[in-house]
Amino acid sequence: MENTRWTKEQCKSFTEDFLNLMSLDDLAQKYSRTKLAISGKAFGLNLKRDLDRVIYPLDDLYVAKEYLEGKTIDQLAEKYGCSTGPIRHALIRANCEKRDSSNRNRKYTINETFFDTIDTPNKAYFLGFLYADGCNSKNGNTITLPLSVPDEEILLKLNKIINSTRPLQFKPISRKNPNHTDQYCLAISNKHISKQLNRLGVVSNKSLILKFPTEKQVPNHLIHHFIRGYFDGDGHVGISGNSYHISFVGTFDMMQGIQKHVISGCGFNEVTIRRDHAERTTNTFSFKYGGNIQCTIFKEWLYKDAELFMKRKRDKFDLIEIKRPKKNSDLIKNNTLIYEPV
Repeated sequence: MENTRWTKEQCKSFTEDFLNLMSLDDLAQKYSRTKLAISGKAFGLNLKRDLDRVIYPLDDLYVAKEYLEGKTIDQLAEKYGCSTGPIRHALIRANCEKRDSSNRNRKYTINETFFDTIDTPNKAYFLGFLYADGCNSKNGNTITLPLSVPDEEILLKLNKIINSTRPLQFKPISRKNPNHTDQYCLAISNKHISKQLNRLGVVSNKSLILKFPTEKQVPNHLIHHFIRGYFDGDGHVGISGNSYHISFVGTFDMMQGIQKHVISGCGFNEVTIRRDHAERTTNTFSFKYGGNIQCTIFKEWLYKDAELFMKRKRDKFDLIEIKRPKKNSDLIKNNTLIYEPV
């Protein structure tokens, strides 16, 4: 029968046994108490020890080695016949860094260092597209890039250049939406890539706070590839009558940065950056250049050395017709092309 009172001698002996890591079962048997009473007495005497080591005597370094070799915490717990708690504590004691949870039980592979440095035209283009239409989730694990079904081709190319084995996701949009269009979505679940994109400016909820990238983020010699990616997401080429025009939309800082490089690369004059009429209370702005001559110059600059681009937008530029001058000397006047639109 369980005693109701502890003598001083029992308390002294109990303290020694407890701190010497006698198991709860042995303590309960020695002092004729339940394990709950033993735990309560230890708490009352302010005695602390690592009970995991008493109940589950693990070799911390060996557990850490198995974990680093690929075994999951659940698998290790099953192997050693304990809960996941003792396994986690063993890893902590061994100073073993926890694996990225976004990579746990990964079904697909990807080049997770792709965005570590923006040093190729394709990387700059991809980043520009993500600036426009990408989403980097708040939890820091998932990046998505959804586009309408007709633009599936460019998503397949982007998926290929990052060596992703994850197929595109098909997302049917509710038929209740009068502007219904089904979508394909490129999805990436990788904490490291998410962190690098955040460093490069693709932050969560970026629509109204997006900043044009610094030269450190995107080198100047790659900036027109970045702008082409952004144009394929948030740019437009259209026609009114026989005259074509191009436009960009985004935050004021993005419009300033893009226009600066368009002026530098194409020799255009500065135009007004206007607040979006439908979004007058938000940080949404746009600017536009019109005329077949300017659109042709812009096309030649934007697609120089281009490997990646959205085909339907590139095809629109190919429809632009201009009257060629009779003599090559008539091509340029004051360093400006002077073709006449048809």
